[in-house]
Amino acid sequence: MKTFTTLLCSLLIIMSISTLAQVAINTDGSAPVNSAMLDVKSTNKGLLLPRMTVIERNDISSPATGLIVFVTDDNNFYYWDGSAWVLVAETNPTGPAGGDLSSTYPNPTVKKIQNNTVSPATPTSGQVLKWNGSMWAPQTDENLDGSPAGGDLSNTYPTPTVAKIQTQPVSSTAPATGEVLKWSGAEWIPQSDAGLTLPYTATYAGSSDALNITHNGSSGHISDFYISNSSNTSSALNVRTNGTGEAAEFKIDNFTNDNEAIYVSTNGTGRAGYFKQSNTSSNADAVKISQDGNGEALYVITTGDDNAGYFQVNNSSNSTDALYVTTNGTGRAAYFGGNIFVNGAYSGSGGKYFLIDHPNDPENKLLRHSCIESNEMTNIYKGRGKLRDGIAIIALPDYFEALNHPDKREINLTCVNGWSPLYLDGNIENNQFIIKTTAEGKAEQEFSWVIYAVAQIMLAEGLVDKVLVLCPSLT
Repeated sequence: MKTFTTLLCSLLIIMSISTLAQVAINTDGSAPVNSAMLDVKSTNKGLLLPRMTVIERNDISSPATGLIVFVTDDNNFYYWDGSAWVLVAETNPTGPAGGDLSSTYPNPTVKKIQNNTVSPATPTSGQVLKWNGSMWAPQTDENLDGSPAGGDLSNTYPTPTVAKIQTQPVSSTAPATGEVLKWSGAEWIPQSDAGLTLPYTATYAGSSDALNITHNGSSGHISDFYISNSSNTSSALNVRTNGTGEAAEFKIDNFTNDNEAIYVSTNGTGRAGYFKQSNTSSNADAVKISQDGNGEALYVITTGDDNAGYFQVNNSSNSTDALYVTTNGTGRAAYFGGNIFVNGAYSGSGGKYFLIDHPNDPENKLLRHSCIESNEMTNIYKGRGKLRDGIAIIALPDYFEALNHPDKREINLTCVNGWSPLYLDGNIENNQFIIKTTAEGKAEQEFSWVIYAVAQIMLAEGLVDKVLVLCPSLT
């Protein structure tokens, strides 16, 4: 079937050529236009003419006038004009000129300017083209005839002097090399360009940088703001914005520069930096620090005698955290390399672990221990002792009874190196308790004891307004 279809198409093309003496190449079956011997039509393909190098083109034997080829050496079309190959792009226009031009190409005549007629009259020396109401015509320039100049100019034409700029007078003082025109308050006068004249105020309504300073030197600051008056309480630099972008951006583009993008220091008694969000309806952070590298996002160190960091919520109705630390990584949310003091209630939703040196290999190993947890504020006291003549008096810390609830004290006794019936003789009094044995027991029995007591200075009882917690315990 495919072979039959091909033969049929070929037959139709041959019939079209022989009957119409025209050829149409397309995909929609349309006939060629009447004036075309070859009509090629497509909406997604082009016509590809013979492509060859200069050497191959020059080897064409007896090229016909009008023959066109595409030379791949310079990617240009060339045609044979009967004696030489001519670049198609270099062909000069021919025929009648139009628009503001008249006569014929390649030597047309300018007949109009912006569609307004130009007089064909021959000009004389010194004349200019002036509009006479109907055409541009050669005329004498009356302003160059020695008449007085006006406006911002003085003296006479044709050699006037600029006496003003935008109606503001210009001084006649001769300038020196390197000087610029500066406004003195009364006139533009030549002065040294030693910097801005203070106080300086300007307004800019453009879309590029209002001030752009580049420093190509090997040292020195690009700017230095300094208040030398010790009684001046204003800022040395005040940066504000009424737009939606940052008030200031500090960036280091040199990847080998290991210095700070911003360095803030003070020799006074106040803060080196102060950040405040004064919009009470804003939920944005007063300070946001982001780190895409491998170092700390925030590194705080002090060599003085005060805290390296201080976080405080001053709003008594604010129930959020003064410091919130979280991590999406696999490391710790926080690491404290020293003792921790909590002046208030301490709580946690996970395990409470601490690391200590391994006693058998303290240089290379650590032991991971957990804190003991309870549903109550439990204090644990323990020790070992030995009966003397069947009795032992155990002294406790002098704060024991003041700290622990009298009805929430549990004492456990365990015999060591043998057994005897041990018992408590009364309750804990005067921060001590007494252990005895029966007549059948050993008068010199060794034992260990453990006391579990619940502190009575719990927040729920309202006895104090804060609790001191040390974890892990060092006592």
